[in-house]
Amino acid sequence: MKEIIDQLYEIYMRIEPDSDITRESVTPEMRIKEDLGLNSIGLLYLIMGIEKEFCISLKNQSIESFKTINDVAKYLEENA
Repeated sequence: MKEIIDQLYEIYMRIEPDSDITRESVTPEMRIKEDLGLNSIGLLYLIMGIEKEFCISLKNQSIESFKTINDVAKYLEENA
């Protein structure tokens, strides 16, 4: 899972290059909107980055269930 979280962090940094969040501070429990500060457009860019990076198409019901980094990582482990 660490490798997936690393990849998610890299995607996040492409979206928010000026963010103060470091890789070391990212935990599986971090909330995508509240802790990473992504608004709906940022979330859309994150989803697009995940789809491109992992060669996967995310369904709307899956996207709505993503609250934390761990939610996304688990989904990718099971489906990518």
